[in-house]
Amino acid sequence: MRKYRLPASIILLLFISIIVWMWVQNTRPIYRQIEASLKDIDSSYRQVLHVDMDMDMDRKNPLVFYLTNKEEIAVVILRKSLTGFKLRQDIGKTAFSANQDISWSGTERQAEGIHLLYGRVKNPETTQIIIVSEGNEPATMINSGPYTMWYFLAKGNLQNPITLRTFDKNGKKLYETGDPPFWNAELDE
Repeated sequence: MRKYRLPASIILLLFISIIVWMWVQNTRPIYRQIEASLKDIDSSYRQVLHVDMDMDMDRKNPLVFYLTNKEEIAVVILRKSLTGFKLRQDIGKTAFSANQDISWSGTERQAEGIHLLYGRVKNPETTQIIIVSEGNEPATMINSGPYTMWYFLAKGNLQNPITLRTFDKNGKKLYETGDPPFWNAELDE
């Protein structure tokens, strides 16, 4: 019986090809890498709305908000791998609609340290969202083409009852939801 051995040059060529392929995968712009990963993860993926790379200190686990074909905001945490980004945690999806000035949804994942509020801004005059229940902290607003969304990442557990206020560019209050009297009473004590 004759043993078949691959010549060293073919093995070396194969090894170099794999290294070059991995290098090409990782030198694409990050948004392209993320979009390619989301298309593989979710067949209803339509477009990236926002990527928060500052969620973790090593910047290898971005928090990604994207729009689906079903008009939902989806939120995932990805992890960086040698071949691009992979799904680390599916945070959830919520309808990307708003009956009032804004919509909101919230989720907490203790193991990942996720304490998140997010939603859609319907009123085009809204320029600021304040999370009253989190000590009047501002939310991050993102304009992505025809869509405007917002989110807030708390450092600890979300405080209930969730209470939000929206303002226009002149500081005029446009909308309020939740339980403002509860938080006003907290401030008075």
